[in-house]
Amino acid sequence: MASPESDALKVLYRGWVETTAANPDMSIDEMRDMYEHWGYVTGEPGGIDYLETDVGGMPAFWAVPKGCREDRVGLCTHGGGYTVGSMYSHRKLFGHIAKAVGCRTLNLDYRRAPEHPHPAPVDDALRAYEWLLEQGCSPAHVFTAGDSAGGGLCTTVLLAIRDKGLPLPAAAMPMSPWYDMGALGGTLETNADVDLLVRRSDLIETAKASWVVGRRETHWRTRSTQTSPVFRRCAYRSVATKLCSMTPHGSNNRRPLQAWT
Repeated sequence: MASPESDALKVLYRGWVETTAANPDMSIDEMRDMYEHWGYVTGEPGGIDYLETDVGGMPAFWAVPKGCREDRVGLCTHGGGYTVGSMYSHRKLFGHIAKAVGCRTLNLDYRRAPEHPHPAPVDDALRAYEWLLEQGCSPAHVFTAGDSAGGGLCTTVLLAIRDKGLPLPAAAMPMSPWYDMGALGGTLETNADVDLLVRRSDLIETAKASWVVGRRETHWRTRSTQTSPVFRRCAYRSVATKLCSMTPHGSNNRRPLQAWT
C-alpha cells in the first residue's frame, strides 16, 4: 500500500498535469507560480533558521539547524527542469537534509531557462562554490546536493570545478537526477504508464527551452556532457563522490542520512 506521503504527491502531480493540459498556452510565469506549491506537501523540518544572502549577485539562503556544524556546508540546487522551481519551493527539502546531516545548506536561486539557457545554471553553481571557498569553507567540508534537474546540476558542477582546476568538494548527493537531456533512455517508454509527471515529449520541450536558445536545434540532443553527464565516460574517476543512501522506490530497507562529524 502506498504511503500517505506518496498519495499526496500523486494528487499534486496529477493536478499539475491536468492544469497544464487544460491551459496549453500557459505562460512561463504562470507555470512557475504553479510549481512554487511543491513544498506544500513537505513537512516543516523545524528548528532551522533561514537566512537570505547574496552570493556574488545571486540570491540564495542559508538553512541553519540549531546546533549544527557551521563549518560543514551543503551546496543545494533545486529541481524543476531548469525552468521552474526555486530556492523557496525546495526550502523544506534542503532544510531536512541540513538537519539530518547536521550542517548548513546554501540553497541557490540559480538562473533559469528560457531567459538564461545553459550553461547559465552551471556557471551559477560554480560561482557559488568559488564563493564558499572565498568565505573560508574547506572543500573537504562541502558537498553538493539536488533533485531532478538540480541533481544533474549538482553533478555537472563537479565537472566544471574539476575542469577549472579547483579543489573538489567531499561528496555529492544527486536525487533522481536528470542526467539525459536528450531523453534517449528506454525507461521513458517502459515506465510511461506509472510515471505521473515526466513524459518524453515534456522532457524534450523542457530541454529545448534550457539549451536551444542561440544554438542549432539539433545540438541539445547530442551526447553533450555539459548538460547530460551520463555520457561523460568515467567522469568520476577523479571526482570524490560519495552518494548518500537514498531509499529505492518500493524498498522497505530505509537507512537514514548519517550526521557529518
